[in-house]
Amino acid sequence: GRNYRELLHHFLESPSISSHIVQSGQQYQALLAASLVRDVNVQDPEERLEIARLVAITLWGAHDDVQRRHEREENYDLASETLAAIDRVEKLFAHVLVSSS
Repeated sequence: GRNYRELLHHFLESPSISSHIVQSGQQYQALLAASLVRDVNVQDPEERLEIARLVAITLWGAHDDVQRRHEREENYDLASETLAAIDRVEKLFAHVLVSSS
């Protein structure tokens, strides 16, 4: 709620903390992309890695958007909006992802 937003604004004012947050986000994206490689249904290994990176970047961007909206909107349902964003990204890349069924 409001306390979380105030704490987040306080931390983001520090250049050192902001830098670490950005660095952690980049490391997370790389780890996510490495993990997603096995879910990309493309034969060429380089192309598969590039697509996995695009999916990871898109997921991270969606996560960023959801977090910003949660900061600004008082009664924002973070859990359901996060899941909805993941679903939208999955639909966007469905044509290159391994079917889970």
